[in-house]
Amino acid sequence: MARGTTESGGTYFYVKPKNLKADVKDYPCMDLQQKKGEVYEVVETVSFLTGYITEITKVDKIVEKYGRMRGCRFTLTDTDANEKYVFDLLYSGPVRELINRLASLPSFKDQLKISFYRGDKGFAGASVKVITSGGAEKVDMKYGYKEHLEPRMKKVEYQGKTLNDYTGVDDFFDALIDKVLSKYEMVKAPTTSTSIGTTVKDLNEDQHVEEDAAPATTSGGTDADKTWKDDLPF
Repeated sequence: MARGTTESGGTYFYVKPKNLKADVKDYPCMDLQQKKGEVYEVVETVSFLTGYITEITKVDKIVEKYGRMRGCRFTLTDTDANEKYVFDLLYSGPVRELINRLASLPSFKDQLKISFYRGDKGFAGASVKVITSGGAEKVDMKYGYKEHLEPRMKKVEYQGKTLNDYTGVDDFFDALIDKVLSKYEMVKAPTTSTSIGTTVKDLNEDQHVEEDAAPATTSGGTDADKTWKDDLPF
């Protein structure tokens, strides 16, 4: 079962996570959208997705209305159902956690289960599990907040408020995607003849999620990883 609920037709699905803000009471989930003419329509809402990551890249572009927009785009492929789920995500607490967990994998040759959750303190996070013959095994984060992320953050004053500048953190994740994750060995995705919604929707204002997600405190990694200072550990 690729989507955790009822099946729907088509080949490509654009995945839009929902309810990731801390002040939203509803539990995080994902809308599956397909392109119908010039618009994207929700065909199903699911709690998790499973498949193999068959492509991944960083996104860094300038949008006139919003300025610089950075994030991650990857495709999760269900090889049995011959379906592809395209994630096109702006950086946020949950998205960085998702990438951080992917970094703990040795390759993308295992089937994964991806979902979003809400922790005890109300902040959203991301879950990655490896599907095995015995069930699903949780994947921990590789790079700890104190060791690798906090040193990259800066405090800035804006209109009397102290805000976090995540530029250095996002540089870290850009390098992680570009120099490590994109080089992982992957399974070969099937070639499909169906073309339903094959054009991926660009990052836009509907993708924005808040930056107030609680920082991950799981350390993970090896002792060698914890010697990281100014240079990325890749």
